[in-house]
Amino acid sequence: MAGRVEASLVKIPARPAAGPQMGEERAIRQEDCSEDTLGTGVLVLTDRRIAFDKTQSRMLDLSKRFGETVLDIPGAMGAQ
Repeated sequence: MAGRVEASLVKIPARPAAGPQMGEERAIRQEDCSEDTLGTGVLVLTDRRIAFDKTQSRMLDLSKRFGETVLDIPGAMGAQ
C-alpha cells in the first residue's frame, strides 16, 4: 500500500524582467544556507528556476536583507 504525498506550494511574484510579465512562479522549497563559495543566503527552488540570493543579517535588531542573486538557473522542474 503506497502512501500519498502532497506538496503545498506558495506563490511568489516573478522577478521583474525586461520583457513582458510572465505571471507568477511558485516556490516549491526555500532553504537558508551557508555555502563555502557563495556565502550565506537563501536557496530557492521554484517551478521555473533554481536561485541563490545572498543575504546580510544583523543580530542587533534581528533583521535580514536580501542582496543580489548570485546563482540563477532557469528551466528548473521542466518548465516551458
